[in-house]
Amino acid sequence: MNENDEVSVTATDAAKNTSTPTTATVAKADDKTAPDAPVVNPVKAGDEAITGKAEPGSTVEVTLPGGAKKSATADQDGNFSVPVSGLEEGQTVSVTAKDASNNTSTPTTATVAKADDKTAPDAPVVNPVKAGDTAVTGTAEAGSTVEVTLPDGTKATATADQDGNFSVPVSGLEEGQTVSVTATDAAKNTSTPTTATVAKADDKTAPDAPVVNPVKAGDTAVTGTAEAGSTVEVTLPDGTKATATADQDGNFSVPVSGLEEGQTVSVTATDAAKNTSTPTTATVAKADDKTAPDAPVVNPVKAGDTAVTGTAEAGSTVEVTLPDGTKATATADQDGNFSVPVSGLEEGQTVSVTATDAAKNTSTPTTATVAKADDKTAPDAPVVNPVKAGDEAITGKAEPGSTVEVTLPDGTKATATADQDGNFSVPVSGLEEGQTVSVTATDAAKNTSTPTTATVAKADDKTAPDAPVVNPVKAGDTAVTGTAEAGSTVEVTLPDGTKATATADQDGNFSVPVSGLEEGQTVSVTATDAAKNTSTPTTATVAKADDKTAPDAPVVNPVKAGDEAITGKAEPGSTVEVTLPGGAKKSATAGEDGTFSIPVSGLKAGDKVTAVAKDASGNTSTPTEKTVGKGDGKDADNVKVPALTPVVDPNNLTDAEKAKVADEVKKANPTATDVEVNNDGTVVVTFADGSVAVLASEKVVKEATKESPAQEPSKKAGAKELPNTGTKQSSASLALALLAAATGGLLISKKT
Repeated sequence: MNENDEVSVTATDAAKNTSTPTTATVAKADDKTAPDAPVVNPVKAGDEAITGKAEPGSTVEVTLPGGAKKSATADQDGNFSVPVSGLEEGQTVSVTAKDASNNTSTPTTATVAKADDKTAPDAPVVNPVKAGDTAVTGTAEAGSTVEVTLPDGTKATATADQDGNFSVPVSGLEEGQTVSVTATDAAKNTSTPTTATVAKADDKTAPDAPVVNPVKAGDTAVTGTAEAGSTVEVTLPDGTKATATADQDGNFSVPVSGLEEGQTVSVTATDAAKNTSTPTTATVAKADDKTAPDAPVVNPVKAGDTAVTGTAEAGSTVEVTLPDGTKATATADQDGNFSVPVSGLEEGQTVSVTATDAAKNTSTPTTATVAKADDKTAPDAPVVNPVKAGDEAITGKAEPGSTVEVTLPDGTKATATADQDGNFSVPVSGLEEGQTVSVTATDAAKNTSTPTTATVAKADDKTAPDAPVVNPVKAGDTAVTGTAEAGSTVEVTLPDGTKATATADQDGNFSVPVSGLEEGQTVSVTATDAAKNTSTPTTATVAKADDKTAPDAPVVNPVKAGDEAITGKAEPGSTVEVTLPGGAKKSATAGEDGTFSIPVSGLKAGDKVTAVAKDASGNTSTPTEKTVGKGDGKDADNVKVPALTPVVDPNNLTDAEKAKVADEVKKANPTATDVEVNNDGTVVVTFADGSVAVLASEKVVKEATKESPAQEPSKKAGAKELPNTGTKQSSASLALALLAAATGGLLISKKT
């Protein structure tokens, strides 16, 4: 029979009666054949699925590089896709197919290949392109295909060499045209295009020499015309150079300074092709005179005078405008003196006087009021307002129009003119309390009043004292101290808001009684002077009370000849200082766990080193002394292992625990002459023949349990807790202890 054949079965009894038939279909035989190994498509780094073909309906399982497994079912055509992630180049995956009868194929192994390159090259760098060039050159991704699209749309290509250089042959390029250049890598990724405009063909014709406008002393720019766009360079008399660019019309202006009459400047023009013109030389001419003369100084004018006199710029034309508007002139002589004829002047009238030089620059006018004819009456003494230290002006009243002169304490004089109401204000400076000033008024006829003397009074005090300087404040202090303005009232605002005061002495020192200060609180301190000016506050935070407890002595690990560092434990953050055999000192800071390591050199067996720890408050521990051991000690071969001693921390034994360990070792080795137990649990045993044995920690101690509790050491109240030192240490024991700790076992050899 074959699979799917049908058979019909009936039953007939002795009486020949036959049953209805039963039909059965021949089923498939038991399947014991495994599927073929899956066909796996190439796998690349970063792929998100493993794909391929396997027996239709089979379960495809992928074993990933980390051992994790992923699975999917092959469809009716045998295609499968198993989701994955995180694949990297060079890894391997294993793929199997399992059919419905749980027959599993042999695995197919696939190595993860490099990911597809989807990154386009950078845009090519194109060298300048000029009309008539026979190649477009530049740099692009090494090995990429460089394609140049020409102005007419045609394309030309070349391959960038191993350094990225390319040269694409072209022809017929004209100024102003554009070319577009791209780079395409082996994965067919194409860069963004670089566009280059065809420049003018190489220019080898120098510009014409610049035309330079006249240059005058004091000019701030050399100007003129040159080839448009050219760089104009001016070489100055001292050899320095200044440049500017000629605009589109050829105009240029090169900033300069310090030019003097008779000097020369040289000017050239250089075009974009670096062609330089012949130089144009210009001589600096005399500067234009644009400065007006000073206003004339006019002598006093009195009613009935027949001339207005005074001084002005030598050679200038002096013009007097009379009260009726008419004008009269004269020329100032070589010394500047002038005398302009006038007539009919009356007291109280005004005349205006100007000076005009040869360049037609006219001064500001000087106005003179016609005084009374020959006035011989002195003005009244000025009335002077109170003067205070630091005042910047002496003020008061005097004869209107009079000149008020103040003689200062050092003899210098300052003046001002009283206005039409007689008010005056004479600027001064540096006045101090108790000094005197003298003030007079002089009228237009040169008549001077008797002086008014004023004594400088004390200045108004409006300046607050400087903020107090507060000494460090610590918990439990009974006074806040520091310095402030001498004589000022120092007020301390305490943390609860209450205030306490004291007066700063003649040297500015103050001490304000306080109580109950605690670490972390703040106090605010101000100073108020006699004029009730109050300083800005100084805030101080209450610090921790003085630390007067020295750290415990450092625990120093065994030291051997030739060691390059001394190590151990001390108070965390303390400064550990080691004194070496020659007296030299080395130091380092203990870390957060108290460990320290101090670099040393030249240690010899038998040398002694001393270590101390100093905390931040300057408290120094008692010293720990270590003898440098030999680097090549020998061990005994007759040591017995003792009963294990329960301890709290096998790596940091207490003194009591070390004593217990020593007892157990002595019981096991009654012939031992010396037993030394180190902090880390290692034991050095010395025998009568001089031999030495080192027992590793695990041979003598074990961590305590409820069943075997450790002996707890007593602690002194307030003591700083540090790792415990060994009961004894010698040079040989230290060396052997280190070696035992490193090997984790019992070291045995015969000492010679």
